[in-house]
Amino acid sequence: MLINKNAVHHAALKEEYPIVVHSPNLNGSKLPTYRLSSTNPLSDDELDTAIRFFGTKAGIQEMDLTKLRNICRFFTGDNLRRIEQLFQSKNIQEFAAATAPPKMWDSKALRQLEKEPLIHSLLDSLYAKNAHFFKKLEASDLSLEAIGSCSWQDLIPLNRDEILSCVRQDKTQVEDVVFLSDRDWFNISQSLDELRPCAPMHLYAHHQRQKYSSYADFLKKLPVELSLNVFGVQVKPKRL
Repeated sequence: MLINKNAVHHAALKEEYPIVVHSPNLNGSKLPTYRLSSTNPLSDDELDTAIRFFGTKAGIQEMDLTKLRNICRFFTGDNLRRIEQLFQSKNIQEFAAATAPPKMWDSKALRQLEKEPLIHSLLDSLYAKNAHFFKKLEASDLSLEAIGSCSWQDLIPLNRDEILSCVRQDKTQVEDVVFLSDRDWFNISQSLDELRPCAPMHLYAHHQRQKYSSYADFLKKLPVELSLNVFGVQVKPKRL
C-alpha cells in the first residue's frame, strides 16, 4: 500500500505508480509523530569515549575526563551532537548555539507554540526540586571547577504526579509534554513517569532569563571562565 502521495508532484513517479494519487498523505502535518528521548543518561564510559574523540579532534592534549564529563553534562546533557558542537566552538555565538535551550529567549516563537506557560511551569518545578545544586555553584561563582566536580546525572527528575500537576495548572494536555520532548525541551520516559531537563544549564538559564536580552548575553555575563584551556571559547566574563 502506498501511504505517501508527495510523489504525486513528480510526473515520472506518478506515471509509474498511478495509484499514488489516491493514497493517504501521512506526512508530518497530517499525522504528527513524536520521538521520546531516553531519560537514561549515557554511561560514564560512553561519554568518556565521545569526549576523547571530540577532544582529540579539537586539539586538546591533556583531558581530565571526570571534569570534562561533568562540564559536558551541565552544558549539553548527553546530546552527542551538541557535545561535538561544544568542542568545536571558537566564539561565544558558537558556544551559545551548542548549549542554548530551544527558543528560550524568543517569546514570539514560544507564543506561537502556545505552550509557553507549560514550559515555564515544568522548568520552574525542576529548578525548585534541584535548587541545591545551583546554590552550591553560585557559592563558587559558577567556576568550571565547581561545575566539573558536580555529578549532574544525579539531578532529580519530576515524577508523574508533578508532571500532571503542571499540566493541570496550565490547562494543557499530556500530549503537549510529549510535543515539548520532541522539540528538545525535555527528556521524558516512555511511561511519562520521569521528566528531566535536556541539560542542567537550561534550568539555570531559565531561572536567570529575566535579566538578559539573549542567551549569548547571558553567557557573556556569566561569572564562569568558559575557557581557552577547556573548549577554546574566548569569553571574558563579567561579574554580575
